[in-house]
Amino acid sequence: MFELVHARLPETVRACRLLYDTATGGYHLPSREEQPVFGLADVDRMRAAHTKLQYDCIEAPVADLLCSLVVNTRSRLILETGTSRGFSTAHLAAAARSVHGDEARVVSLDKNEVPNRFFVGGEVQASIDARLVDSLSQDPRELSQGAEFDFLFLDSMHSYDHLGQEIERFLPHLKLGGLMVLHDTFFYDGLGLVTLTLMQLPGLEVLSFPTHRRHNAKLRSPGVTLFRKVAPIAVGSLRFPREMPGLATELVAVKDPEAVLARAGMGVARAPYAAQRLPLDGPRVAGAPALLDPWQPPVAVVVPLVVASPAPPTPLVQMAPAAPAAPAVAELRRRAFDAAANGDMNRGVDLLEQALRGGAGDVDVLCDLATLALSANELVSAVKLARRALDYAPDHAPSLYALGMALAQGGAVAPAIRALRSVASGPGAAALRAELGGVAADNVAPMLRRLEARAA
Repeated sequence: MFELVHARLPETVRACRLLYDTATGGYHLPSREEQPVFGLADVDRMRAAHTKLQYDCIEAPVADLLCSLVVNTRSRLILETGTSRGFSTAHLAAAARSVHGDEARVVSLDKNEVPNRFFVGGEVQASIDARLVDSLSQDPRELSQGAEFDFLFLDSMHSYDHLGQEIERFLPHLKLGGLMVLHDTFFYDGLGLVTLTLMQLPGLEVLSFPTHRRHNAKLRSPGVTLFRKVAPIAVGSLRFPREMPGLATELVAVKDPEAVLARAGMGVARAPYAAQRLPLDGPRVAGAPALLDPWQPPVAVVVPLVVASPAPPTPLVQMAPAAPAAPAVAELRRRAFDAAANGDMNRGVDLLEQALRGGAGDVDVLCDLATLALSANELVSAVKLARRALDYAPDHAPSLYALGMALAQGGAVAPAIRALRSVASGPGAAALRAELGGVAADNVAPMLRRLEARAA
């Protein structure tokens, strides 16, 4: 069916595809401001004339991906932000027209004018409603004429703040089962953080992967992320954290990683992604792994996941004044570890967070959360939660163990050694064995030896 879709593309778009450089993912084009009218007969001349490649059109394979998604989901009403030259716009319209004919409609928003947009004069223009406006100034209900969008492609300003506000505005108006596509989620840290934040929503399925473009060995692939809306999202219910440090601009590398994660919340790091290493790696650079890249910890850690018995153990250390755990909190802890032992880590975390709301300084609940975070390779969360527990009880052995193991797994050798030495022998070791059992206690000495060898 691709042949039918490509046959509907305007001649300028088909010529542009022939100007695609497969080695880098760029195009033999002039700048947007100098864009002429051209066609298939001009391809050889333009290749020779424009040796400085342009990267403001999405990669040809990504354009084909958009076509495939639109055709397979039979999307008719599409919203695009970031029209630019109209390359992706024309592909979206051609794909929708291949399924729906003249009923297909693509609304495309961009506040910047570009001369001779690629779709002008072609068959697809009849299905394109291109508006010279700021996407954040538009009423989604007016754009969709009261209907729900079938498909969203958001590719305008590549900043956390702008994309977050677009999603707040438009995602509630995407139909149930509809797709939203984001481009450049690997290249721009701000867009990666948007994606990681959206992963916390139970109403979205998410898939991210790198894309074809490799125009600079020192830079990351642009990447693309697909979302499928599987539950309703009410208008006004989405709210991204505002005033994130430095994220109002198109930022390739986060300047203050720890501050960003602190504002975004622990959920940003609830997955084995390179984002977990933000507070551990120091300042970001453009060539660093994408926040959405999978990350393999350098040191394997055995974390015991102890299923609590119906009668919870007596806490080793409690906040003063000492008091037995409330039955409701004890039951939530038991149910949390039951859920985690059965593979439902998110349910376990939710139950422990519910228990924590009953006592913000409950050392055992904080330590339980740190242990689950460590089990799931959520190192930033594990470190923060263990340190919170230790603020209340500085000698709490299970929290020291969780802190040491999380730091070790994240490559923070010196602080990991300090934490683990406190539970390697004497009262700390005895307390750790009594609370977590032999698996945890026996894991301390081998880990310390590895860390000390690395530090030598």
